[in-house]
Amino acid sequence: MLVCVRLIFLCAASLLLLAPAEGDVQTLQAFDRFGLWGKFSANCAEPVSNTYPEMMFAKHSDSSGNLRGILVGIATEKRTFNNLSGRIQGAKTSPDTKSFTYMLTTAEGEQFQYSWIRVGEKQFRLLTLEERTRQIKYITNGIITATGIATPVYERCYGR
Repeated sequence: MLVCVRLIFLCAASLLLLAPAEGDVQTLQAFDRFGLWGKFSANCAEPVSNTYPEMMFAKHSDSSGNLRGILVGIATEKRTFNNLSGRIQGAKTSPDTKSFTYMLTTAEGEQFQYSWIRVGEKQFRLLTLEERTRQIKYITNGIITATGIATPVYERCYGR
């Protein structure tokens, strides 16, 4: 199963190609339960840019239509991605499905813990992002550590 994830707020538009453990249906089921499929932006009326990056979560299939994993990415310009590789694991939702967490391990061995929360019925916000390898907290309680700015609330965008 392939999973593509962008290390949010760490570098300009890129797409991280990840593979969860063989047979890890827990990851796919957690994404299903949380409802994090589609494209999201802080303002869907605005074009994709550094100010209004677009988050994308989609099921990934091979050329034969076989499910291979999950694409998770962010773009600051349309069709601008760099490919990297790694692994995602431990995806889970809270019992009330209001929060979602997963661990991302890059091909270089860096580990990142992501935690999302639901804001309203169809909006999401990145609550925490921590590089576990070097114990660097990029986002804590929805605040970007380096700037003190709150992470954006992403809404689902249709027709993009």
